[in-house]
Amino acid sequence: RRVLFRSPLSKVEEEVAELRQAVDQHSNVEEELGDVLFALVSLARQLDIDPEKALHRASDKFISRFSAMESLAQGELTSLTQEQWLALWQQAKKITSGRSE
Repeated sequence: RRVLFRSPLSKVEEEVAELRQAVDQHSNVEEELGDVLFALVSLARQLDIDPEKALHRASDKFISRFSAMESLAQGELTSLTQEQWLALWQQAKKITSGRSE
């Protein structure tokens, strides 16, 4: 089974490397990002995962965590330092990890 997804994972890694280079060079970023997304969708299909469903679940998880952060910060997210932001994010991950997301 491991052999099954080695090739698509390698393709994702290759495309991510090309995206990094494009970002560094400020050239073809949109095209390279599209290639990464395409490679990820191909990987999902190889693994028999619905990529749209996976993206929706990830979005729902992010919204849940961000809402938890807002509650923890009592709505004062804009005044937080980067360190405070990251600490709140970690707290939110712990709070929401037990939920079915």
